[in-house]
Amino acid sequence: MTHHVPFQVSIRTMAPAIISSGRLTLDGLLSAAVYAETGLQGAQTYDRIPLARTGELFHGSSIFVKGVYKETSVSRVGSVTKYCDFRKEEAFPQQGKKVTNEKMGLFLSPVMSYYQGCQADEFLFFGLGNPDEVQRLFDLYIPHIGRGHNRGFGAIDTVDVSQIDEDRSIMLEDGSPARPIPLQVWTEVFDGCVETAMIMPHSWRAPYWETSEVLCVVPETLSLQTQQVLAELTV
Repeated sequence: MTHHVPFQVSIRTMAPAIISSGRLTLDGLLSAAVYAETGLQGAQTYDRIPLARTGELFHGSSIFVKGVYKETSVSRVGSVTKYCDFRKEEAFPQQGKKVTNEKMGLFLSPVMSYYQGCQADEFLFFGLGNPDEVQRLFDLYIPHIGRGHNRGFGAIDTVDVSQIDEDRSIMLEDGSPARPIPLQVWTEVFDGCVETAMIMPHSWRAPYWETSEVLCVVPETLSLQTQQVLAELTV
């Protein structure tokens, strides 16, 4: 029988991370790492993800930040080829407007995009499983977190996976959900409270962009500090 222990993953990045909806999960990252190592995809990766499971729900949290964080606007410039001869002023986004390629007469989108980045001293995941194997997968196959990694966003500087005393992979210390969890599983399996939880349609297993959404409880904020304040306000 596999012995699972509670742990946390502490990540420091060299650049702001672009985290869509703030619900990047540990099992999603590890599934991608297993794909990089073995070529297996989606549900085929489940047996190789070094986390405990309740049914198909992995004991791996969403991403959080330790303390406060800064939201910063980050931009990226798309590729411009000889077929896209834009004037300089057309390279910048204008609300609700398309720009025209004069030579070809085509309507094309602006080539600069803006994203909301998250700048923090430390990002955290919580898990229940094999911390040594999680450390190995991060070291070998997870060089970044979030979107825009091919442009340097979310590039990882250091990763430290360490054992902790209590499991926070499903439920945080204040009783709030640590990750997207189907509402029925939250109430019937984990005896979670719904009165103060954020509830919305959400996917809950990898690959998150392909699996269907169901009604889930989800973390309300990226910051563990803010989450604690919100919990105290609802008492």
